[in-house]
Amino acid sequence: MTSSTNELEELERERKRAREWSHDRRDTLRFTLCFALALFCMLRIQSASAPLNITQYYIDVETGNPDAQYKPEPYVFWIDLNEATSADLKLLPRIGPTLAGRIIEYREENGDFNEVSDLLNVRGIGVKTLDVIAPYLRVQATEYSDSNSD
Repeated sequence: MTSSTNELEELERERKRAREWSHDRRDTLRFTLCFALALFCMLRIQSASAPLNITQYYIDVETGNPDAQYKPEPYVFWIDLNEATSADLKLLPRIGPTLAGRIIEYREENGDFNEVSDLLNVRGIGVKTLDVIAPYLRVQATEYSDSNSD
């Protein structure tokens, strides 16, 4: 009876160790999956949002201050309304494919823009939108060479 009791106790200990090991593995798997999901969500949110604004630090040569913030000049671009493609116009804030198409359509039907405020004649562009996009726009007069007039 003693040997069968010992065998039963040993068997019960093995089962208990197996259950504990199984729980440990499940906990590890749950943690790994939660961590991977959190990482995926962070990357997804980061890629969906605007680019990160990273502060750059440099050492000021004159003062030796390593904590001085480097503030680069913002990148400024202009789009000529009379030469812009749909892809160019979609770079502007609040301008998607539909409005870009309307701007090009208006330009094709009515000729070149004389000034940026002519955009108010395009359906879907109001004063607020124009105020936002005007700093990025300019209108250059189209030059025709006299050699083609022969």
